[in-house]
Amino acid sequence: MQAQPLREAVIENSPVMALLADAKVLAQKYRALTGKPLGITGEVAEYEASRILGVELTPARQAGYDAVLLVLLDENFNATSIYEAEREDVLRVLAEPGSKSRNERGALGVSKFKSIARLRWQRSTSQ
Repeated sequence: MQAQPLREAVIENSPVMALLADAKVLAQKYRALTGKPLGITGEVAEYEASRILGVELTPARQAGYDAVLLVLLDENFNATSIYEAEREDVLRVLAEPGSKSRNERGALGVSKFKSIARLRWQRSTSQ
């Protein structure tokens, strides 16, 4: 199935976006108190991609939509950069012989993903 283009309409005032903004603050406070991540980085990364790129989040496992994004977050859960790769490129690399994590779990390392992706957004140094 061919991936649909990223949709360019985010609803800034939606209840989900507001909740994710609150979750990001909660995760920052949790890390400050415990020194450990809260375990919601995936959701925060989705929020950051939606907020920054203006893409609309769809329900989980929604057929017909696909965005292969890597959102890198700093220690405060703020996006530092966003990379985008073509689905076909990701599938090709996952199928290559090599590491156990890639072949058995379908996981790519950050550097490997970046090598097949293009930089879509980067935080300016003045932020």
